[in-house]
Amino acid sequence: AYLRERKGDESLIAIRSDKRPSTYYIYNYKKKSVDEFLSTNEAVRPYPKVASQVVEYKTRDGLNVRGYYYKAPGTKVAPLIMYIHGGPFGVFDRWGYSGDIQYMVSRGYSVMQINYRGSGGRGRAFEEKGYKRLGLEMQDDLADAALWAIKKNYAKKGKICLWGISYGAYASVMSTMKYPDLFECGVGFGGAYDWSTIFEQGDGAGNRFTQTRIKQILPDTNEEKFKQSPVANAEKLKKPIYILHGTDDVRCNILQARALKSALDDAKKQNLYKYIEYPGIGHWFASDSGQKQHAYNEVMTFMDQHLKK
Repeated sequence: AYLRERKGDESLIAIRSDKRPSTYYIYNYKKKSVDEFLSTNEAVRPYPKVASQVVEYKTRDGLNVRGYYYKAPGTKVAPLIMYIHGGPFGVFDRWGYSGDIQYMVSRGYSVMQINYRGSGGRGRAFEEKGYKRLGLEMQDDLADAALWAIKKNYAKKGKICLWGISYGAYASVMSTMKYPDLFECGVGFGGAYDWSTIFEQGDGAGNRFTQTRIKQILPDTNEEKFKQSPVANAEKLKKPIYILHGTDDVRCNILQARALKSALDDAKKQNLYKYIEYPGIGHWFASDSGQKQHAYNEVMTFMDQHLKK
């Protein structure tokens, strides 16, 4: 709980939890009374939800990485969705309520979030460990998380899939290509799939500040950028992926998704991928709840097909 605002005899108090949406209360100091004022998502309140568990593991090169684990109800080891955050740099998963995660758990999946190297919340040195390491140690961190989950009996081999948005989409697709024996499938929405063209096909185009930042975190040469991209690794794909993208995405242009589709077709991987474009949608569904629900239905059906077979 924390104080948001005080006026006269009353204060607005916010209550945060990982099992319910943020709720706001009015506390009256004179009356010593508490009245509920607003819940951020009242509709989901009656449904069962699970709490998160803080997890920590050591990567193959000795780095301590942390995250959160949501266990699906029941005694059996449920299929695991690794839900990868975007950014990648400076962004991080934090404790709190996530309707998306609770929805996945309600469908019978355990969920893990990983604050891989490059994530925020742990200081500049931890963030800089990910600079220029996209497709390399940053993907190894996710693989090591999956191996740790299997060892802890949080997951079973052959029952783990990745799903993410933006950089999370890149990481999901790239990890599926890099570790086909570990990940059963990958799903990406609005991903960057060719780092060598991101200046022309992303929000770095014409933006000097963004270009300076991208140069700081991406590999130095176009050859290295391309090598660390899914478009250059299409022939390695052995497990199914689902590519979803908005046609009006200005952060990761739709050309990024189309380039990956073309590379997969050239590698004769048509039987290993699904592809869909959402007209009029940007980097995520800001207000179109109908198309967002369609996307989630598609993703969950895809997960069911490959993790519950």
